[in-house]
Amino acid sequence: MPHLSLEYTANLAEFFDVPAALREANAALLGTGLFDAPEQMKSRATQLEHYRVGNFDSGEAFIHARLHLMAGRSIAQRQQLGTALVTALQSVLAPAAGLRVQITVEFNEMLLDTYQKLLIEP
Repeated sequence: MPHLSLEYTANLAEFFDVPAALREANAALLGTGLFDAPEQMKSRATQLEHYRVGNFDSGEAFIHARLHLMAGRSIAQRQQLGTALVTALQSVLAPAAGLRVQITVEFNEMLLDTYQKLLIEP
């Protein structure tokens, strides 16, 4: 039941295909075999209008992925997921002339005991 949140800098808007990024990221995560309920996967992306990398005034960009998972994944599993995400995100990023782009992945563990979910069906 991963929840994926992507943030990307506004200067990547013309180079980063967001719908494709969400589709490819979900496919990559499912492709690891670590999740068995694709309908529970949720992903979203937010463009950042205000950002700064270091003390640079221009030429820098980033895509940051936060993957929220239930606690208990091993380091090796998180590394596998991180590699899959970076590869998927890079695959939908067109060459961004004049920009140095960082793609990063962060993991957040959620506790099953405190996670709440309500499913409302038609």
